[in-house]
Amino acid sequence: MPIRHRLRSLQLPSAGTLSPDAAAQIAGSRPTPEEIRRRAAVAIVLGSDDKLLLIRRAAREGDPWSGDMAFPGGRRHLEDPDDVATARRETMEEVGLDLRGAQLVGALRAQHSPARRPEIAISVRPFVFRVDEWPEFIPSEEVASVHLLDAHALLEATHRDTFLYQGWGALPCLRVDGTFIWGLTLRMLDDLAEACGLPVRGDWPGLPEKTG
Repeated sequence: MPIRHRLRSLQLPSAGTLSPDAAAQIAGSRPTPEEIRRRAAVAIVLGSDDKLLLIRRAAREGDPWSGDMAFPGGRRHLEDPDDVATARRETMEEVGLDLRGAQLVGALRAQHSPARRPEIAISVRPFVFRVDEWPEFIPSEEVASVHLLDAHALLEATHRDTFLYQGWGALPCLRVDGTFIWGLTLRMLDDLAEACGLPVRGDWPGLPEKTG
């Protein structure tokens, strides 16, 4: 089945089912401010043209994701009612795309970033949305550029490559339309590919002790 058909029929667990807030409510508690500060959310937005929305983060001193390709999103604010609200708010702030009327397909598993620094890692929840048309994007100062990339190229193995990361050796990456995608964003794309029934990627190494 072509990837576009897999994406259009994709069904994911509901955001509510996977929301840590829902579990906390059942248990009679809410996340603490510290727990909220250690959480973030991103929006994986799929258009009817089978394009996925990504951004290139602006270069900023002290930002571990400076200049990287990413999905729009960011840290949760105390006033955000849940992680989905964070993904919607951040997408509006970063690129001017209002997701309140978009179809929420569901949630993928949370990732922890940076994976090699568990002591400072935040939990990042990806939420998948569908939109009928793209707006005229209005990038914020946090966004260097906005990209609509072919979902087939991002999810199939054709553009898979590796690169050498100092102290860690060869890591997987994607090179699509002049972009370079790796790390957390690539892990989310791999989870989306797996949800579409594509083979599980076997090129992620373990986390060895860093050298150098």
